[in-house]
Amino acid sequence: MALSESLSLVQCLARESYSSLKGYRVMLFDYFGRGWSDTPNPDEVNHDERLYASQIMVAVASSEVSWMGNAGRGDNGGFHVIGYSFGGGLAINFASWFPHLIRSVTAVAPGGLVSRSSNSWRTRLLYSRGIFPERLLRHLVRRRFEPVYTTAEASVGDGVSVEQADLGPMGRKITGDPFNDAIISDRRPDVTVASVISWQLRHHEGFVPALMSAMRYGPIYERHEEWRKLGSLLLERRKTPSLPGLLGGKILIVLGSTDSIVKAEGILPELKDTLGSHGFEVEVLSAGHEVAIVKGAEVADVASSFWTSCLQQDRPGASS
Repeated sequence: MALSESLSLVQCLARESYSSLKGYRVMLFDYFGRGWSDTPNPDEVNHDERLYASQIMVAVASSEVSWMGNAGRGDNGGFHVIGYSFGGGLAINFASWFPHLIRSVTAVAPGGLVSRSSNSWRTRLLYSRGIFPERLLRHLVRRRFEPVYTTAEASVGDGVSVEQADLGPMGRKITGDPFNDAIISDRRPDVTVASVISWQLRHHEGFVPALMSAMRYGPIYERHEEWRKLGSLLLERRKTPSLPGLLGGKILIVLGSTDSIVKAEGILPELKDTLGSHGFEVEVLSAGHEVAIVKGAEVADVASSFWTSCLQQDRPGASS
């Protein structure tokens, strides 16, 4: 199983999900320009789906155990993919190119169907090209992503993080935003989304340029054609279960009930239009856009159950 993360974060989905994923081999990697990953120069290489598909291929090929091969019935070829936010749109795109490699897709609060018109004029200007000098835009994006803290909680852990180094004994900082304040691991309650972003802003020179390029060229906005392509591939597999990959002929969509970015009521009609009414299942969890972080174990549980049901439906004689 490969995990594809959100736009600005290092891997966080699996931290509290290992008990639900026992028995699976899990591949974690940071996108180019995030976490510990270096980045190609975004001025020369666009951070689009082609670049990230290449990174996924390199990541799975680096394993001593083969991840490749047709994901057919009754064999161990291929792999499951879970994608969150930006990674959800990337997972859809990747599966539409390489359906024979993918056993299943779980897209959590996925990008890809977001309308560009939902962005404010400020956002459109920040990620534009040719209107303002690139150095100015990078400065403004850096300021926009730098967390703004309002208060601090008492320390609840012994681990030392970048944020605690700033605060000393006062504890972790709080922004008041549920996404930024989401704790990535119960074992390290001082490490939040905000602290991870802040660390990258201070220590990773490639972070802002990579993020801006991904916003401009990545699979975030209005990728209906790619989703329809995947919908056609899913339909083919519902009609002909012997085709490799995308077992069961449907994917799993996990949404947050209070997500203000990928709204359940807005995306459901889009899912039916692009994937077909039988091409997906939906699970709605009680959370916002941070659903994959704060509900990681539940996401893993519903994904594991979905994989089992797909295998059962894909067996000879199972009803389609």
